[in-house]
Formats: sequence, structure tokens, C-alpha cells
Amino acid sequence: MKFKVKTEDLLSKLTKIGGVASTKTTLPITESILFEIENGILALHVNNCSVYARTILPVVSEDTFAFCIEHRVLDSTLRLLKDPEIEFELTEGTVTIRSGRRKLYSIGSFDPKDFPKMETVITRPPIQIVVPTIEFIKALHNANHFPDPKDIRPQFSGACLRLGGETLNVIGIGSSGSLMTIQYCTYLAQTDWQDASIPKSSAKLMTEMMFGVTTWIGRFDDNKLHIKSGEIDMVVTLLEVKFPSISQFIERPVSSSCVIDKNEIISSLKRVIGYSDKTLNACQLTFADSEITLTSEYIEVNKKASESIDVINSGVSLTTGFNAAQLLDMVLQVDSEKLIFYLSSFKELCIIRPEDQVNDKSIYFIMPLMVNGNK
Repeated sequence: MKFKVKTEDLLSKLTKIGGVASTKTTLPITESILFEIENGILALHVNNCSVYARTILPVVSEDTFAFCIEHRVLDSTLRLLKDPEIEFELTEGTVTIRSGRRKLYSIGSFDPKDFPKMETVITRPPIQIVVPTIEFIKALHNANHFPDPKDIRPQFSGACLRLGGETLNVIGIGSSGSLMTIQYCTYLAQTDWQDASIPKSSAKLMTEMMFGVTTWIGRFDDNKLHIKSGEIDMVVTLLEVKFPSISQFIERPVSSSCVIDKNEIISSLKRVIGYSDKTLNACQLTFADSEITLTSEYIEVNKKASESIDVINSGVSLTTGFNAAQLLDMVLQVDSEKLIFYLSSFKELCIIRPEDQVNDKSIYFIMPLMVNGNK
């Protein structure tokens, strides 16, 4: 039983889904890739018990068979081969790989029946949501950027998909809730959708595998999410956690807002952060009529820095404080030349949005620090 396939095509598919294969596991078969050949079509399956992925490609074969081999060994072998076509042959539990006339490799196969394949991905339920792939990848990447796996609330170390009106909100929470981001994606099809909370590692794998113009998202049950992007099917096991509501923050009254040049505030934060206590990285921001002043001070070693930036401010003047490292990390993610800061008071969270809502539809939240002089 054998088949032939173009080396470049196979390697391209393996590169897309290979990241799912586990490298540290107590279940060795999850380090492998399942090959299924039928009617001249090769189906590749990977499963690390949190994310399952499947893709297909055409091959030259008249046989129907399956085998399961270690991904790491296969991937490293294919990357070193220069021949345009390779042949796989299964004989008594051993897979032989031929490339050219003089290259021959043999790999033992696991029993394909032991591979944790998900048949439901083939007979999937009706698609519930369709989103533009590029928008969805960007939203998922940004929302997944801030959550920290070492957070004291690890159940929130991921991204939540939540429908709101005619948009799909992708929510991420980080640093014990001090950072939040909401990314908006347009979607098609009305549906009774429940929040889907995706683990951080699974969300990262999803962004690496998605391609094509649109991505389809559906639900199997309460803890499984089905994604189809291009020729790749994915099934993701969800977190059993309810993300907090964010509408109360967006809809609250704002007493002050200002438009800030992104590059200027990034430069200032990078300079003043070196003058703060490394534990809190506290930075005081004073919002006045036409400028904001950033001040960092470390009293114990007699260090202090202060810089002012021209802004367009509207509303009352106020002084508040933030963790400068967190604020800098957040500002760096915004895809806009200018940012808008919205504040209600020195003790309430600050909302940051890009001025250009076409390229970046995100909303960022950051909790204040209690710094002397806040008012």
C-alpha cells in the first residue's frame, strides 16, 4: 500500500497543522500525525487533546489505508529533502519513505485505530458564524496577547468569543484583570450563541492555522468549538468559565478624553519607566488642557523623571497613575497613529481606543494605580 505526493505540498500542510502535535505528553500518540488515504485524497489529522485539526490534499494512490507516525521526525526529514516528489509505503506496521533513487527512510507506525480522531468534524453541524479571517486572526492575536498563564486566575488566561449586536467580540483579560482588550469582528448569520472561552495555547494555535477569505465557526456542544478555515478543520476544547461583562465599562459616562500621538507616548513611556520602582513601574499621568505630563519617581534611590506631551484634550483635568510597563505594552498593540484616552476619574479604569477605527476596532482597558497626587 503506497502513495506519492509532492514534497512541497505535504510540507506546507504539515507546517500549518503540525504545531498541534504535542511534544511533552504522557500519551505518545498525540505526538504523531494520522495519515488516511482514500480515493486519491490524503487526510492529515493531529490531536493534542485540547485542539484537533484536519486537512486534506490530493495524492497519487489507488489504495485505501491508514498509518500514524511521529510528527517531529517526519517534519525534520521533509525539510531536508530537495526532491519534488516522495513516496510513502506501508508494510507490516512500518512506513517507508522514498525520495529520489538513493534516499530511503523507515518509521514505525502506531496503530491508527488508537489515534483520538474526531469523526464529528466530518459531519459538522450547520455553520453558525462566518467572520473575515484576517480580522479574526488579528482580533484573536491581540486579545490573546495580554493574558498571563501565571495569573492568579488562570481560567481567564485565554480569549472569549462573545456576540454583541452585529459583531463578534473577542475579549482578553490579563494581569489579574488590570488589562482587558476587546476586538471587534463583523459576522454573518444570526444565532443563539453562548460565550466560548478558548485557552491561551489553543488560541495561539488557531491563529497559526487559519487562512483564506473567511472562517466558519460552529458549536458541537457546551465545551467544543468547531472552526473551518480554508481546507483546515479544527475542534477546540473550551474553558468552563464565564468571562465578565464589559458593557458597563463601555457605556459609562466619560468626564475627560484626549487624543495622543502614539509614537510620542511610546517614546516618553520608554524613557520615564527607568525612573520608577521596578515592582510597580508606577507612572503618574496628569491630563491638562493641551498636554499630559508623565512622571515616574523612585524616592528610595532619589530618581525622578517628568515629560510633557502635547495633546487635544476635552473635559476636566485630572491626575491618575498606571503601571507604565502594562500601559506601554498595551499602546504598542494599537494599530493607529493616534490614540484616544477616555477617563471618568482617577480611581476608575481608563479606556483606550485607536482614533482610526477602520484598521483597528479594538478597545483596551487598564486599571489605575493609587499614586500620591491622584485627583
